[in-house]
Amino acid sequence: IAESKTLHSLNLERNELKGTLHPELYALTSLRKLYLAQNDFTGPLRNDMGEAWSHLEQLYLSHNQLTGTLPLSLGKILRLNIADFSNNNWSGGIPTTFNELVELTSLDLHNGGLSGPLRSFHGCESLTRLSVADNLLTGTIPETFLSSVDVSSALNLDLSDNQLTGSIPNGMTRFESMTIDATGNQFTSIDMSLCAMSSWNNGYVSQYECQGILCPPGTYNDHGRLTQDNDECLPCNGNAFWGMTQCLTPSPLYTDHEILQMVYVATGGDDWMYNTLWNVDSTSACFFMGVKCDEENNIIGLELQNNGLTGTPPKELFLLPHLQTLNLKGNQIVFSFEGIENAKELTELQLTETNTRDFTGLENAQALEIFHAVNNKLTGTLPSELWQLTTLQEIWLSGNTFTGTMPALMGGLTNLEELHLAGNDLTGPIPAALGKLTKLRVLVLDDNKLDTLNSIFNDLVDLEVLNVSKQREGGLMGKLPAFHNNPLLTELHLDHNMLTGTIATTFLEGYVNAAYKSAVVVDLSGNRLTGTVPGSLNHIEDLTVYLEDNQLSGLDGGLCQMSQWMGDRVGTFGCDAILCPPLTYQITGRQEDAAQACINCESNTDYYGQ
Repeated sequence: IAESKTLHSLNLERNELKGTLHPELYALTSLRKLYLAQNDFTGPLRNDMGEAWSHLEQLYLSHNQLTGTLPLSLGKILRLNIADFSNNNWSGGIPTTFNELVELTSLDLHNGGLSGPLRSFHGCESLTRLSVADNLLTGTIPETFLSSVDVSSALNLDLSDNQLTGSIPNGMTRFESMTIDATGNQFTSIDMSLCAMSSWNNGYVSQYECQGILCPPGTYNDHGRLTQDNDECLPCNGNAFWGMTQCLTPSPLYTDHEILQMVYVATGGDDWMYNTLWNVDSTSACFFMGVKCDEENNIIGLELQNNGLTGTPPKELFLLPHLQTLNLKGNQIVFSFEGIENAKELTELQLTETNTRDFTGLENAQALEIFHAVNNKLTGTLPSELWQLTTLQEIWLSGNTFTGTMPALMGGLTNLEELHLAGNDLTGPIPAALGKLTKLRVLVLDDNKLDTLNSIFNDLVDLEVLNVSKQREGGLMGKLPAFHNNPLLTELHLDHNMLTGTIATTFLEGYVNAAYKSAVVVDLSGNRLTGTVPGSLNHIEDLTVYLEDNQLSGLDGGLCQMSQWMGDRVGTFGCDAILCPPLTYQITGRQEDAAQACINCESNTDYYGQ
């Protein structure tokens, strides 16, 4: 082929040609167009290729496996109009001699493995298309970048997916019409004058301003900018640069080991009851006493209950990225919720019997499902921060001195399954809004100052345990509800209140529909209930029912045959195991064993269970 001295055009594309470029190709000195793309050529280009092909106007070498550096002699191909070196395995940088190619209109270097700085191409005055995408270019965009290019031409510029830094300079505004892709770099700013270039990027800059060029820091999308209607730059706190195409996880400020050392120091670790390996720097944190890790050695739990911690755990604790459970029960700490918003996976927090007093910031624990703060001497009204945590499934606040009423806002916790508020000083009615908590299984409100049950229980079909016993300062008043729509209710404690009326024949009739017939415990003692204990209760085979100290005048005889009732005592002692009859008494109001039979007492003439 070297004999073809006058050959002007040679097309060998897509021929699966292999090896280095044959020396005879360089002998074709009259070539104007050379098409060698999409083969398997390897090796470097000859350093004198510019002299050999000095008449070339179009050169296509893309999609091969060529290596080495792009020769400086390329600058001697002064008639070169189109050059495509993309999709090869070059090394080194972009030759400075490209600046001498004044007739070059299109240059494609994308995905070539090139590194080093972005050249200015300031001598390429005819350039209308330049792609250097998907390389390893670094540094800033030069001040003289494309400075001699004809500004009347529409420019297509692709700088995407390199490591360029700094700003996109305002000098680019001289191009009235341009399609620019600068996404996937490390740009920290963009000159605001560029955001007014209404003809850029097919008009999207006119529509979306800066976001039509690059999504701002703290955001991303698949394109790194807005490219179509209904597109948006999505939030991502880890993205520090303009034009990000994916959401990056921010580098942690501290290692897990460093955070645990902060906890150790801040809470008097040397004086803990158990601190095995906590002060051994070379040990994996997963071996520290009380640290729980998953299979990938991520810290998912801290179990430091009853361990002698003091002081205030540092807010950096919440920077443990995979922390799910935190149990600090029984330590003399003052817990702060500052920074809890960083604990994205924290679902369980136990602060029972600590010195925690302030709940400010708790509302930011947006994944929290279980919260314990029992016996903390907490005062005032129930913390409003809790009602903002719609993920909550369990709240344990018993044994404090909360006052005021139970707020209707509690009805917004629609995922709540357990609510424990016993042993406080809460007043008023049980709010009707609790009827919205259709997943509620356990409601414990005993030992408060509540006065009204409210007819909410028909909606709580999953309710298993209800305890509103021993309300102080008068107790619960009103009629005893039937609880006829609560098939899972197996513990009902309403004792020592002021409930009146009869026990309805429909009392607990929903139990008939229960899929699993478990034992049932009912405590209605110490109220003012009247009438007869209805025989309809015989649908519950295993019932322990406490009815003493009411004003009951009758006991259906059929109940005396329920041999499993009262822990099998009815099978032994008959009716007396349920209630001592009139004219008798017993300290428990019933017979519990052979030594505690109902004792005659002629003054107890009217009521059962005295």
